[in-house]
Amino acid sequence: MAEASLPMTSGRIWVERLIGVWLLVLALLLVLGWTAQSWPDEIPAIGILGRMADSLRVHILILAIVLALPLAALGLRGGALLCAFLAVAGLVNIAVDMRQRVAPAGTDDDLTLVWMNLLHSNPVAPETLATALRGSGADLIVLAEAAAARPVVEALADIYPHRLGCTGETRDCNLMILSRLPQEQVALRNLRSGPERMARFVIERPGKAPVAILALHLLKPWYIGINAPDIWSVNWRLENDPVRPALVIGDFNAALWSGRLRQIERQHGLRHAPWPVATWPSAAGALGIPIDHVLLRDGLGLTSLEAWGEGLGSNHRGLRIRIDLPDATAEGARTLLPCSETAIDAPRAVRPDPERPPSKCHVS
Repeated sequence: MAEASLPMTSGRIWVERLIGVWLLVLALLLVLGWTAQSWPDEIPAIGILGRMADSLRVHILILAIVLALPLAALGLRGGALLCAFLAVAGLVNIAVDMRQRVAPAGTDDDLTLVWMNLLHSNPVAPETLATALRGSGADLIVLAEAAAARPVVEALADIYPHRLGCTGETRDCNLMILSRLPQEQVALRNLRSGPERMARFVIERPGKAPVAILALHLLKPWYIGINAPDIWSVNWRLENDPVRPALVIGDFNAALWSGRLRQIERQHGLRHAPWPVATWPSAAGALGIPIDHVLLRDGLGLTSLEAWGEGLGSNHRGLRIRIDLPDATAEGARTLLPCSETAIDAPRAVRPDPERPPSKCHVS
């Protein structure tokens, strides 16, 4: 009789061990989902893990809900409900925090932008890329890791005559900007993480207030030592530039709920789309992580935001954005007056072409 009961006892022991491991995994997921954004960078091992998990917090909490369900089948209904409740509460906490910084809705399509990280090793045929960019309807195209777009620049010059970045034989084609509209107050900056990873310029539509745009290609946040000077440069631009960027677009390599985006938005009054678009990896589609963003302030409205660029060979999905610009006569609208290059030039900035017409500065 005793011998017959041994397998049952042994099996029960293994079930209890499995439950113990399961609960430990759930506890770790909940801790990461609730706290990863606040893990300090000063302790390298903890900081690196925290930055890696930060942009995955929504996915981590959803996984915790899924893993909590089998506990109920094993008789631990109370534990399953508690874990599921904590995970749902974490998701609600993230949603509430994000809703506090949602951009105002726009009604007009005054400015259409396309953003995409093309990927340095993109195998897409130039003809395919040129057709997609031409058909995008964008006034402004901003591309990161844009070497694949070099062969199509001349073919698009009839509709995008203005170009910034990725010129000559530059090996690192980190940013390329193609525009229907003239660009004023151009500043193309190197960051610690690489050349030409930040660009600032001003465009103006007739009858509309001028808009200053900052384009970024930031490094992954867990490269902590390299990231600190990059974020300092971004903060300097957003805080001290006399032409205060009102639209920030780029690859942040971090989700909207991450510590990186929360710091940038809160410090500089920037706002995001009401519902982020997942952009990486492209194969995951809408289930991926939103790491490419457009951020707004100073009266700009977000009319629409959608994924763009499917099938163009990148591991990122692109974005197509429609912006509502304030009228030039609106209260608080920007005005631009002539100013010197020195006033807008940050350390190590690439100065505008001396043959360009006199540039302008923002006066509040």
